[in-house]
Amino acid sequence: PRMLDTHGEIIEREACLSCKGMSGFVKRPAQVTVAAFDRYGNEFIITGVDLLARCLCHELDHLDGVLFIDKVIPNYKPKKSN
Repeated sequence: PRMLDTHGEIIEREACLSCKGMSGFVKRPAQVTVAAFDRYGNEFIITGVDLLARCLCHELDHLDGVLFIDKVIPNYKPKKSN
């Protein structure tokens, strides 16, 4: 799979089954468009927004040997909402 386009950014807490018990805040695009192939070799394009965008990026990172802990923003404190 390959990333075709990204828009915006969101910083949210992220975790992974590969790093049991760990979590941290990671900056990801708010929207992504990815091209990939299904199990029959047919190419398809998917656009994800918010959580789906985060998931697509997270899984694409795994294919490159990158874990979310490699992208955690040290000492990040989210802004409190009213």
